[in-house]
Amino acid sequence: MARQFALALLASFVLASGAARAEWEANAKVERFRWAEDTRPGVTETGPRFGIGLGWTQDRESGWLAAWRGELYGGSVEYNGAELFPPNNPVKGTTEYTGFVTEVQAIYRSQGGGAALVGGLGFDYWNRQLTDIQKEEWYVTFARLGVELGNRTRRSGGFFAGGGVKYPVYISEDAHLTDIGFDSNPKLHPGRAPSLYAEVGYRFAENWSLTGYYDSYRFDESPAVNTSAGGTRFIVFQPKSTVDTFGLRLHIHFQ
Repeated sequence: MARQFALALLASFVLASGAARAEWEANAKVERFRWAEDTRPGVTETGPRFGIGLGWTQDRESGWLAAWRGELYGGSVEYNGAELFPPNNPVKGTTEYTGFVTEVQAIYRSQGGGAALVGGLGFDYWNRQLTDIQKEEWYVTFARLGVELGNRTRRSGGFFAGGGVKYPVYISEDAHLTDIGFDSNPKLHPGRAPSLYAEVGYRFAENWSLTGYYDSYRFDESPAVNTSAGGTRFIVFQPKSTVDTFGLRLHIHFQ
């Protein structure tokens, strides 16, 4: 249902955007991804991920305007952790990520276009494939509030930068517990915590720009849920987790 809602939101926004004067962009990214869980022994995942995206921004020098961003992403990263059950022997392997994110934004740009206030509401879905049978699907609705300096849509070129705070409004995790031997599959709801994002970019031609960025999530430990396996009761929870990504994104702009 969450994915259907996100796709419907994306489609309706794109259709509505056709009536407004706007600048479109397509982009491709490469990033260094790091996932960490606060466990003993610890769990970390590090490695490259890649993505392609589209964006749309109303072409207005000042005042209120709307924007939309959408992206497909994925990659294989190195897993360093431990077995799920005691004695929790160390394990190394590869985790596969696939996902998409969509976000609508409201932007207030000052006279002259030198600074802007940015608010956003987005939906992020990813599949974290740990083994052939063990996976987690995450559904995150997030809000964003930040500032932007410079104007990324200014075709005369120049630098732009921005940053702010993200907050996960709603989080649901499907750990597919029955796939790994449990008798039931209660959903997990990791705790919400704010995180930071930042970017700096340069539009070096009318149709091209390059952006360096940092993005993140912070998830607190989820409330514990009860399940069982073979008549034995278990308490299951998602530990406190962090996500940090550093990347480069190349944009091509068109109208």
